Amino acid sequence: MWSNLAVEANEREDSDSSEVFFKRAIATEPNFTTGYMNLGYFYKEENRTQDAIEIYRMAADLITVGLADENSAINVSPKDVKVYTALANMLREYPESYEEAYELTKKAVKQEPNWEESHNMMGNCLVKLGRFSEARDAFKKSVKLNPDFAIGHSNLGHAHQELSETAEAESHYRQALRLDGNHTLTKFRLAKLISDTPPKSMHRLEEADVLLSEVLETDPENGNATFCRGLVQYDLHNYTMTEELFLLTLNFTTNHSGALYNLGVLYTELNRLSECVKILEQLRESDHAHLLGHTQLGTCLMKMKDYARAREVFTSVLEVDPDHLMALQNYGIMLIELRENREALEIFTQLSRLDPSDVAFVRQAELLHQHIQKRSQRKFYTDGSTQD
Repeated sequence: MWSNLAVEANEREDSDSSEVFFKRAIATEPNFTTGYMNLGYFYKEENRTQDAIEIYRMAADLITVGLADENSAINVSPKDVKVYTALANMLREYPESYEEAYELTKKAVKQEPNWEESHNMMGNCLVKLGRFSEARDAFKKSVKLNPDFAIGHSNLGHAHQELSETAEAESHYRQALRLDGNHTLTKFRLAKLISDTPPKSMHRLEEADVLLSEVLETDPENGNATFCRGLVQYDLHNYTMTEELFLLTLNFTTNHSGALYNLGVLYTELNRLSECVKILEQLRESDHAHLLGHTQLGTCLMKMKDYARAREVFTSVLEVDPDHLMALQNYGIMLIELRENREALEIFTQLSRLDPSDVAFVRQAELLHQHIQKRSQRKFYTDGSTQD
C-alpha cells in the first residue's frame, strides 16, 4: 500500500510525501528488498546521490544475506539482484570506491551469469581500475550474450582502444552505431579514434568532423567534443573554426590545458605572438606541469625577441626536466641567435647524446665546435701570441 501511495505522490511531483511513503513501506516490511530499491531509485532521481548509495547499500546487504540463506525471512526476487549493478554504477564515480564497485559486479555476475548488463558493469568497473584486458574480456561476454547490445559494443571498442587495438576498436564502435545510430558517446569515441590514429586522411578527418557535429547538435555544451572538433578542424587547416572551437572550450572550462596549449600553437603559427604569449602565460599559471606548453611559451617569446623572458621560461622547464628535447632544442637555437655559442654547443652536444639518430643535432654540434675553434684561432693570431 505505502509503495503505491509513494508512486502516486511521485507522479504528482509531491517529493516530500513520496519520500515519507517509501520510508513507511520499508518500516512496514523491513525484509522486503524491493522497498529499499524503490527508495534508492527515488533518491537517485532527486539527485540525492549519497542518500541513494546508503539505501542501495542496505538493499545489497539484505540481498546478500537472503541469497546466502534460503530459509531467511528476507524476501528476494530475481530482479532485485540488479541493485548490485545500480550501486556499482554509482560507486564507480568515486576513486576510493572502485574496488567496492567491482566486488558488487562480481556478485551480480555470480547471480545472473546470463545477464549482459552484469558483465558490462563489471567491464566498466575494471576500466576505472585500469585493468583493460580484463575489461575487454567482460565486455566480450556481454556482447556474446546479446549481440545487439549497442553500449556493450561501444564499451568493448573503448577497451580495445585503451589497449591500442585500434582496428578492433573501430569495428565495435561502428557496430554499436549500426545498432544505435543516436548514441552520442559512441560517436565521440569513434571520432576521437579517427582523429588520433594515423594516417589522418582528409576523408577520415571529415567523417570525424561530421560525427562531432552530430554530438554537439545533441549536446551543445559538451566541452570534450568541442575541443576534439577543434583539433580536427586544425588538421583540416580550417584555422578560423579551430580558434572558435578552442575559445568555446575555454568558455566551458576556463583553464582547459589542451585548449590553451593548442590555441597557443595556432597563434604561433599565425604569427599572432602577443595573443600567443597571453594564452600560454595563462596555461603556465594554471598548469605548472605542462612543460610542453611552457616550452611553447618560451618559443613564442624567442620569436618576439624577448630573450630575457624566453631564457627564464626555458631554464625553468629544464630545471624540472633537464632532458626535455623541445626545450633544449629551442633554447639552443636562441643561444645561437644570441651568439652564445659555447653554451649552445653544450646544449646540442646534450641533444646529440639524447637522440643520436637525429643527424641535425649532431651536425649543429659539429658546426658550433668548428665555429668556436676558428674564433679561438683568429683571436690567437690577433693577440700575437705566436711570437716569442
